[in-house]
Amino acid sequence: IPHVMEFAVPDRPREVRMQAAYFLQQLCQS
Repeated sequence: IPHVMEFAVPDRPREVRMQAAYFLQQLCQS
């Protein structure tokens, strides 16, 4: 999951992590 780690660079890594987790859940469901 290297791509998701790159998205954690912004000033709000916590928010990005939440969004990434939500995105992964969407992928798992579909």
